[in-house]
Amino acid sequence: MQLANTLKASLPALVQDYLDQKEDISECYSYAHTLEGVKAAAKTRAAEIKDYSVLVEVLTAQARASKYASKSVFENIKKLNSGAVTITTGHQLCIFGGPLFFFHKILSAVALSRKLQESGVEAVPVYWMASEDHDFEEINHVFINNEKVSWEIDAKGPVGHLSLSHLADFKKQLSALFANDPLKKEMLVKLDAIYAQNKNLAEATRDFVYSVFGELGVVVIDADDSRLKSQFKPIIKRELEVQFSNKALEKSNKKLAELGYSLQVEGREINLFYMLDDYRERLVKTESGFATADSLHLWEGSALIAEVDEYPERFSPNVVLRPVYQEAILPNAAYIGGPGELSYWLQLKPVFDAVNCFYPAALLRDMVMISTEKTQKRLSQLDLNYSDAKLKYDDLLKLVVRKEGSHEHIVNQSITEISTSLDGLLIKLERLNTNLKVSGETERIRILKRLTALQKKVLRHDKSNAEIAANRIEEVKNALFPFDTPQERVHNWLVYSHEPNKWCEELLPFYSLFDLGTKVIAE
Repeated sequence: MQLANTLKASLPALVQDYLDQKEDISECYSYAHTLEGVKAAAKTRAAEIKDYSVLVEVLTAQARASKYASKSVFENIKKLNSGAVTITTGHQLCIFGGPLFFFHKILSAVALSRKLQESGVEAVPVYWMASEDHDFEEINHVFINNEKVSWEIDAKGPVGHLSLSHLADFKKQLSALFANDPLKKEMLVKLDAIYAQNKNLAEATRDFVYSVFGELGVVVIDADDSRLKSQFKPIIKRELEVQFSNKALEKSNKKLAELGYSLQVEGREINLFYMLDDYRERLVKTESGFATADSLHLWEGSALIAEVDEYPERFSPNVVLRPVYQEAILPNAAYIGGPGELSYWLQLKPVFDAVNCFYPAALLRDMVMISTEKTQKRLSQLDLNYSDAKLKYDDLLKLVVRKEGSHEHIVNQSITEISTSLDGLLIKLERLNTNLKVSGETERIRILKRLTALQKKVLRHDKSNAEIAANRIEEVKNALFPFDTPQERVHNWLVYSHEPNKWCEELLPFYSLFDLGTKVIAE
């Protein structure tokens, strides 16, 4: 593998200005998006006197429940009782790993942790499982060469609780796609064991991440745990009592809106859900106490606040409070997210400040594009570069047709000649009568407009005859920008590898989230 190119990434204005350290938004973060910024965050965090024994106990128990957790995992968990900081990334529980940026996020955390280790900072990479989310449609599918394979069930409640007992059809569809690839079929057998029918999605995702990234020392945390939620109880109670988070967020959002930025998240009066095994619904205030938004659960007076002590696991933070929960239980120095995540993290610092919670370095993950030998060959044949591949299909075909030599010149030459003749005619008409010149100018515009339309028809003719080039362009687009979307947001890792552990080891040296832009890695 080699770094073939680095493309300029299109980022939200707020994220770009943060990376550029614009003074207007200096209050939105605590540490710069630099290695020195992360080191400063790590130094501050490591100096805190805090007992992480409960965290270590929970992580150890969760790791022991997975036969895929490596020795490196347990060693890293132990470090959290000895002053080590965590470098965390989080993601939804996408079935079979989902889109490629699931891998890019975790490898970004590993690469940064190693960079800090080289600088003398004890750092542990952590993958935070978004096991309490309930957006099933976002996690129930994979794309294999642009073909969507979905897990179809009537899903309710937090996705981490979902049983895998009805995953057989999904697995069957994948097997059919790789029917002629014995190495991929062998990998699917391993995945069948990881996503066994007697597990829920959280357990399977933990096993999947440990099976792929365990040897790299990645620690998986499922924060859907009563012991961890118990540490979050003071903040849960404060949210219910005074709704602090939305007040802080509204202040932040107002300032950012005045500066012209688009807002990624809007809060609610209460930024908590009430959660049971197959149920998760947001909480609202009522005249007499609290209720779930669907009114299935009602509490009079302070009964709900009293329930926090007995059943803290029933309270699930939404997007506004989840980052605070994360920082409340982890010795985190940095959080790594995508452009959208980073946007909303930059809205949230006042929420952290309202409860005196540490705000870590907020970092943009590595953005990566994998280029296979076939894709590289097609680009060469078309005389295109990776930046060209961003163009829409029709624009790209037009570019290639013109490079290969279109017949537009047949009409273009006539347009030039006729335009010159008409200019001469207009001079003669002006000498006769000014009104005749005006009529002549109108006719000139009409004639040239019709010739330009004819020129476009000639180009369409060339494009329709460029079948080989068209097929090659379609292959390039499908490989790099499927559905005109960056590859990392669509393709699953199975498109590229049947040995994910080895593949990750080969990719890891190219990850450095302080080298901005989309890295094109050629296989």
